[in-house]
Amino acid sequence: MWKVGDKQAVYFGVLRLGLLLFFLLFSYFTLKQKGDIRGVESNVVHSLQRSLLNPADLYSDPEALPFHISQYSPAYYMAVEELLKIGGIQPSQHLAIRIIGRFLSLFFLLAAMFYLVRILRLRLGQPRWIGFDAALLFIMATLPWYQLIRPDALLLLTLSASIFHSMGSGRRNAMLSGFWMGLAMVTKMNALFFLLPLGLTFLMERRFKEVVLVFASGVVTVGMLAFLFWLQGHRFEFLLANVVQGVKNGSNWFLALQKTYPYYLTVVFPLMLVVAWLLLRQSLLGIKNGTGLLLSMGLAFTVVLSLMASVKVGSAENYFFEPLFWAILLLVRFRKDQISDSGFSMLLLVAAVSMGGQKASNYLTQYYIEEGKPETNIGVEEKIQFLKSELKAGEYFVADEREISLALPEHAAMVPVDIHYTTYREGVYSYEEWALAVQEGRIKYWVGEDLPDSLYGARFNGGFVEVRKGVWKEVVVKSSTAKSLVERGRIKEGNEKP
Repeated sequence: MWKVGDKQAVYFGVLRLGLLLFFLLFSYFTLKQKGDIRGVESNVVHSLQRSLLNPADLYSDPEALPFHISQYSPAYYMAVEELLKIGGIQPSQHLAIRIIGRFLSLFFLLAAMFYLVRILRLRLGQPRWIGFDAALLFIMATLPWYQLIRPDALLLLTLSASIFHSMGSGRRNAMLSGFWMGLAMVTKMNALFFLLPLGLTFLMERRFKEVVLVFASGVVTVGMLAFLFWLQGHRFEFLLANVVQGVKNGSNWFLALQKTYPYYLTVVFPLMLVVAWLLLRQSLLGIKNGTGLLLSMGLAFTVVLSLMASVKVGSAENYFFEPLFWAILLLVRFRKDQISDSGFSMLLLVAAVSMGGQKASNYLTQYYIEEGKPETNIGVEEKIQFLKSELKAGEYFVADEREISLALPEHAAMVPVDIHYTTYREGVYSYEEWALAVQEGRIKYWVGEDLPDSLYGARFNGGFVEVRKGVWKEVVVKSSTAKSLVERGRIKEGNEKP
């Protein structure tokens, strides 16, 4: 693109090298972080711990002890679990599980960026450096989500690979497109966001033979993954109760305006305005067929669906990463013959530097604080050791602190607590079995600063005494029936938790 020794080439090279080094530094701090960064990673860690203890418990009954919920589809769990088994990782090694899962997510991210560069280079005819700069922009705009122990990075890989092969022709591309679409369906439910526009584009372009191949390949892929899921010892009985019911968190428009929509308005929407400006400068024929149609439909579908889905309680900016991916592809597609290669690279790199600066201010301070903490929290470690010495098989505790639950996965109940707070309020599951477990004395300890009067409708007050600071032991088994322990309606007052 540029000659060696060109001042412009040196300038661009410095920017790219700086962004690459920042990405490596950021990844280093992310991988070694001991606690959650975003997206409540501990929920995924605990699901993997339960699966290592007993594969059938990855998706167990959310309405029975230990009342665990695994919210995501199985593909990512299956991949991480195989690595953990190969490495001989034990269920209690929650930090090792976290690090290995993050490493795998980082690998999926880099593989997805490889496909992004290939899309821009081979499908859209862009110079190699344009693809590299676009990848840098996407990475900077989405840090640190695709480096976490969550299924997002695997979903991104399936998205980028599906687009690449869908934009190609022939049987091989159709079958590979179906494979990646099938993998997407068993990775995360919002895969539907990008599968719909891909499927509709095949139909609108009258690629009917390829649609059949895509569908057949996708069905075979899902079937093979289901068989592998079964071979690993997992069970299907409560899968939907976890991944469908477990995400019924309710909606809150006010929270969406605070937590999710700002990302759309500051990152995705400006890119859409630039795309619209580029479209106005050329014939609309560019979006009536071929790649223009596919990319335009992809962006339109994902923006609308993301705006709707991101009002769900617990949503974050990652709901807009798929629209961002489509927007970058459209931006590159329609800039041709309107912005020079060097000028476009400059725009991409400047935007990437801006995004990287924001991430540095948001997260590197957090990493610095984490580095200054002692290796172990003495108070937490004492509680863990006490519970380990006291609890017997079939006995459980509930803890406010995730680190305690992760240290004793075979005894931890009501994990993840943040999801249960929501599902109890929304009436998603029945908690009568929980009240019965408390009545029968199977919940031996509550670990937290204060003892709530009740938890998820089961009365705690009067049945537990503090045996050491922050640890409350069950000492009274009430004679009343479980039904009397279950409160009808929401908790309204008192020292009570949902």
